[in-house]
Amino acid sequence: MNNTIHSNLEKEFNTNLKELQKLTFNGLIDEYIKTVGDLINAKDLDNSMFLDEVLEVVPFKDNAELIKAFEKTKKFDIDEEAIKKKLIQDIIPVLEELSQNQTNEKIKAILIGREYYDQEHIISFSTETKGEFGYLQEWSKIYSENEEELFYDVEEEEYSVGQIDLSPISKNYRDFLDLTEENDIYDFILDAPSFGYLAYSYNYKAYMFLNEIFKELEEKIRSEKLFDTPLHIYYCEEGVCISIYIIE
Repeated sequence: MNNTIHSNLEKEFNTNLKELQKLTFNGLIDEYIKTVGDLINAKDLDNSMFLDEVLEVVPFKDNAELIKAFEKTKKFDIDEEAIKKKLIQDIIPVLEELSQNQTNEKIKAILIGREYYDQEHIISFSTETKGEFGYLQEWSKIYSENEEELFYDVEEEEYSVGQIDLSPISKNYRDFLDLTEENDIYDFILDAPSFGYLAYSYNYKAYMFLNEIFKELEEKIRSEKLFDTPLHIYYCEEGVCISIYIIE
Protein backbone atom coordinates (compact mmCIF):
# COMPACT_ATOMS: atom_id res chain seq x y z
CA MET A 1 0.00 0.00 0.00
CA ASN A 2 2.62 2.55 1.07
CA ASN A 3 4.88 1.67 -1.85
CA THR A 4 1.92 2.37 -4.11
CA ILE A 5 1.25 5.69 -2.41
CA HIS A 6 4.90 6.66 -2.86
CA SER A 7 4.81 5.53 -6.49
CA ASN A 8 1.72 7.63 -7.16
CA LEU A 9 3.24 10.67 -5.47
CA GLU A 10 6.43 10.19 -7.47
CA LYS A 11 4.43 9.90 -10.68
CA GLU A 12 2.71 13.22 -9.97
CA PHE A 13 6.07 14.79 -9.12
CA ASN A 14 7.66 13.56 -12.35
CA THR A 15 4.66 14.68 -14.44
CA ASN A 16 4.87 18.22 -13.11
CA LEU A 17 8.66 18.30 -13.23
CA LYS A 18 8.60 17.25 -16.90
CA GLU A 19 6.38 20.22 -17.71
CA LEU A 20 8.47 22.51 -15.51
CA GLN A 21 11.61 21.60 -17.47
CA LYS A 22 9.94 22.99 -20.62
CA LEU A 23 9.22 26.37 -19.06
CA THR A 24 11.25 29.56 -19.14
CA PHE A 25 10.90 32.69 -17.07
CA ASN A 26 10.12 34.67 -20.23
CA GLY A 27 7.48 32.10 -21.05
CA LEU A 28 5.75 32.66 -17.71
CA ILE A 29 5.56 36.39 -18.35
CA ASP A 30 4.24 35.80 -21.87
CA GLU A 31 1.59 33.49 -20.39
CA TYR A 32 0.55 36.16 -17.92
CA ILE A 33 0.23 38.76 -20.69
CA LYS A 34 -1.81 36.33 -22.82
CA THR A 35 -4.04 35.55 -19.84
CA VAL A 36 -4.72 39.26 -19.37
CA GLY A 37 -5.47 39.66 -23.07
CA ASP A 38 -7.85 36.68 -23.08
CA LEU A 39 -9.64 38.08 -20.04
CA ILE A 40 -10.07 41.48 -21.69
CA ASN A 41 -11.48 39.87 -24.85
CA ALA A 42 -13.76 37.47 -22.98
CA LYS A 43 -15.20 40.12 -20.71
CA ASP A 44 -15.13 42.90 -23.32
CA LEU A 45 -13.20 45.07 -20.88
CA ASP A 46 -11.41 48.35 -21.42
CA ASN A 47 -7.81 47.28 -21.99
CA SER A 48 -6.54 50.50 -20.47
CA MET A 49 -7.48 48.98 -17.09
CA PHE A 50 -4.75 46.35 -17.51
CA LEU A 51 -2.23 48.13 -19.72
CA ASP A 52 -0.27 49.51 -16.77
CA GLU A 53 0.15 46.01 -15.31
CA VAL A 54 1.40 44.60 -18.59
CA LEU A 55 3.80 47.49 -19.12
CA GLU A 56 5.06 46.97 -15.56
CA VAL A 57 5.95 43.31 -16.03
CA VAL A 58 7.37 43.30 -19.58
CA PRO A 59 10.77 44.84 -18.68
CA PHE A 60 11.50 41.92 -16.35
CA LYS A 61 11.64 39.48 -19.28
CA ASP A 62 15.34 40.29 -19.67
CA ASN A 63 16.18 40.33 -15.95
CA ALA A 64 19.19 38.02 -15.70
CA GLU A 65 18.83 37.51 -11.94
CA LEU A 66 15.23 36.35 -12.22
CA ILE A 67 15.99 34.15 -15.22
CA LYS A 68 18.85 32.46 -13.36
CA ALA A 69 16.76 31.97 -10.22
CA PHE A 70 13.92 30.41 -12.21
CA GLU A 71 16.26 28.00 -14.01
CA LYS A 72 17.61 26.93 -10.62
CA THR A 73 14.10 25.90 -9.49
CA LYS A 74 14.32 23.06 -12.01
CA LYS A 75 17.21 21.54 -10.06
CA PHE A 76 16.50 19.66 -6.86
CA ASP A 77 20.12 19.88 -5.76
CA ILE A 78 19.52 19.21 -2.08
CA ASP A 79 21.05 16.83 0.47
CA GLU A 80 18.03 14.58 0.81
CA GLU A 81 19.45 12.30 3.50
CA ALA A 82 20.54 15.18 5.72
CA ILE A 83 17.17 16.91 5.33
CA LYS A 84 15.30 13.69 6.08
CA LYS A 85 17.40 13.01 9.17
CA LYS A 86 16.72 16.51 10.55
CA LEU A 87 12.98 16.25 9.83
CA ILE A 88 12.75 12.90 11.61
CA GLN A 89 14.42 14.44 14.66
CA ASP A 90 11.94 17.32 14.56
CA ILE A 91 8.83 15.21 13.98
CA ILE A 92 9.39 12.60 16.71
CA PRO A 93 8.65 15.01 19.63
CA VAL A 94 5.53 16.19 17.81
CA LEU A 95 4.20 12.64 17.48
CA GLU A 96 5.00 11.97 21.13
CA GLU A 97 3.08 15.06 22.19
CA LEU A 98 0.09 14.09 20.06
CA SER A 99 0.20 10.63 21.61
CA GLN A 100 0.32 11.98 25.16
CA ASN A 101 -2.63 14.28 24.50
CA GLN A 102 -4.93 11.51 23.28
CA THR A 103 -8.43 11.40 24.74
CA ASN A 104 -10.69 8.38 25.04
CA GLU A 105 -11.56 8.72 21.36
CA LYS A 106 -9.39 6.61 19.12
CA ILE A 107 -7.16 8.61 16.80
CA LYS A 108 -7.75 7.41 13.26
CA ALA A 109 -5.59 9.87 11.36
CA ILE A 110 -2.79 12.39 11.70
CA LEU A 111 -3.35 15.50 9.61
CA ILE A 112 -0.41 17.58 8.45
CA GLY A 113 -0.92 21.10 7.15
CA ARG A 114 0.63 24.52 6.91
CA GLU A 115 0.83 26.38 10.22
CA TYR A 116 0.50 29.82 8.65
CA TYR A 117 -1.45 30.69 5.49
CA ASP A 118 1.42 32.70 4.00
CA GLN A 119 4.19 30.27 5.03
CA GLU A 120 3.48 26.96 3.34
CA HIS A 121 6.89 25.57 4.31
CA ILE A 122 5.98 25.59 8.04
CA ILE A 123 3.77 22.61 8.88
CA SER A 124 1.97 21.48 12.01
CA PHE A 125 0.23 18.25 13.04
CA SER A 126 -3.28 17.59 14.31
CA THR A 127 -5.44 14.49 14.75
CA GLU A 128 -8.75 13.19 13.42
CA THR A 129 -10.89 10.85 15.50
CA LYS A 130 -14.08 10.67 13.46
CA GLY A 131 -12.61 9.05 10.40
CA GLU A 132 -15.31 10.57 8.20
CA PHE A 133 -13.10 11.36 5.24
CA GLY A 134 -15.73 12.05 2.58
CA TYR A 135 -15.43 11.35 -1.11
CA LEU A 136 -12.75 11.52 -3.75
CA GLN A 137 -12.30 14.95 -5.30
CA GLU A 138 -12.91 14.81 -9.05
CA TRP A 139 -9.66 16.60 -9.88
CA SER A 140 -7.58 14.28 -7.69
CA LYS A 141 -7.11 11.08 -9.65
CA ILE A 142 -4.68 9.04 -7.56
CA TYR A 143 -5.55 5.49 -6.55
CA SER A 144 -3.86 2.68 -4.71
CA GLU A 145 -3.76 -0.87 -6.05
CA ASN A 146 -7.18 -1.69 -4.66
CA GLU A 147 -8.58 1.66 -5.82
CA GLU A 148 -8.92 2.98 -2.29
CA GLU A 149 -9.45 6.71 -2.57
CA LEU A 150 -6.42 8.67 -1.49
CA PHE A 151 -7.96 12.14 -1.45
CA TYR A 152 -10.63 13.09 1.06
CA ASP A 153 -12.67 15.96 2.44
CA VAL A 154 -12.10 16.20 6.18
CA GLU A 155 -12.91 18.58 8.97
CA GLU A 156 -9.59 19.37 10.63
CA GLU A 157 -9.26 19.60 14.40
CA GLU A 158 -8.42 23.04 15.78
CA TYR A 159 -5.73 21.65 18.08
CA SER A 160 -2.36 21.41 16.36
CA VAL A 161 1.20 20.69 17.46
CA GLY A 162 4.63 21.61 16.18
CA GLN A 163 6.16 24.00 13.70
CA ILE A 164 8.20 21.83 11.35
CA ASP A 165 10.25 23.67 8.73
CA LEU A 166 10.20 22.10 5.25
CA SER A 167 12.04 25.01 3.62
CA PRO A 168 15.29 23.04 3.01
CA ILE A 169 13.34 20.93 0.50
CA SER A 170 12.14 23.97 -1.44
CA LYS A 171 15.08 26.36 -1.08
CA ASN A 172 15.44 27.06 -4.81
CA TYR A 173 11.70 27.56 -5.18
CA ARG A 174 11.50 29.92 -2.22
CA ASP A 175 14.55 31.89 -3.38
CA PHE A 176 12.83 32.48 -6.71
CA LEU A 177 9.54 33.54 -5.09
CA ASP A 178 11.38 35.87 -2.71
CA LEU A 179 13.05 37.50 -5.72
CA THR A 180 9.72 38.00 -7.49
CA GLU A 181 8.38 39.67 -4.34
CA GLU A 182 11.39 41.96 -4.15
CA ASN A 183 10.68 43.05 -7.73
CA ASP A 184 6.91 43.38 -7.14
CA ILE A 185 5.96 40.82 -9.78
CA TYR A 186 4.99 37.94 -7.47
CA ASP A 187 1.26 38.20 -8.24
CA PHE A 188 1.89 38.41 -11.98
CA ILE A 189 3.96 35.21 -11.96
CA LEU A 190 1.34 33.36 -9.90
CA ASP A 191 -1.30 34.28 -12.48
CA ALA A 192 0.61 32.50 -15.26
CA PRO A 193 -1.26 29.20 -15.88
CA SER A 194 1.92 27.10 -16.02
CA PHE A 195 3.15 28.35 -12.65
CA GLY A 196 1.26 25.38 -11.19
CA TYR A 197 3.85 22.99 -12.62
CA LEU A 198 6.51 24.71 -10.50
CA ALA A 199 4.42 24.78 -7.34
CA TYR A 200 3.20 21.19 -7.66
CA SER A 201 6.68 19.87 -8.36
CA TYR A 202 7.80 21.10 -4.97
CA ASN A 203 4.56 20.11 -3.24
CA TYR A 204 4.84 16.51 -4.40
CA LYS A 205 8.53 16.40 -3.54
CA ALA A 206 7.59 17.35 0.04
CA TYR A 207 4.84 14.69 0.10
CA MET A 208 7.39 12.07 -0.99
CA PHE A 209 9.72 13.17 1.81
CA LEU A 210 6.91 12.77 4.35
CA ASN A 211 6.05 9.32 3.01
CA GLU A 212 9.68 8.22 3.37
CA ILE A 213 9.94 9.75 6.85
CA PHE A 214 6.89 7.89 8.14
CA LYS A 215 8.25 4.69 6.64
CA GLU A 216 11.27 5.12 8.91
CA LEU A 217 9.08 6.09 11.88
CA GLU A 218 6.60 3.23 11.54
CA GLU A 219 8.57 0.83 13.75
CA LYS A 220 8.88 3.43 16.51
CA ILE A 221 5.16 4.17 16.36
CA ARG A 222 4.39 0.45 16.59
CA SER A 223 6.94 -0.57 19.23
CA GLU A 224 6.15 2.34 21.54
CA LYS A 225 2.42 2.06 20.84
CA LEU A 226 2.14 5.79 20.25
CA PHE A 227 -1.13 5.31 18.36
CA ASP A 228 -3.59 2.53 17.62
CA THR A 229 -3.64 1.07 14.14
CA PRO A 230 -4.72 1.40 11.44
CA LEU A 231 -3.41 4.95 11.39
CA HIS A 232 -3.70 7.17 8.31
CA ILE A 233 -1.39 10.13 7.72
CA TYR A 234 -2.59 12.90 5.41
CA TYR A 235 -1.34 16.22 4.17
CA CYS A 236 -4.29 18.64 4.16
CA GLU A 237 -4.82 21.89 2.30
CA GLU A 238 -8.10 23.82 2.56
CA GLY A 239 -10.09 20.76 3.55
CA VAL A 240 -8.69 18.43 0.86
CA CYS A 241 -6.28 15.77 2.11
CA ILE A 242 -3.83 13.61 0.22
CA SER A 243 -2.77 10.27 1.65
CA ILE A 244 0.88 10.23 2.76
CA TYR A 245 1.23 6.94 4.65
CA ILE A 246 -0.86 4.20 6.24
CA ILE A 247 0.19 2.10 9.23
CA GLU A 248 -2.03 -0.99 9.07
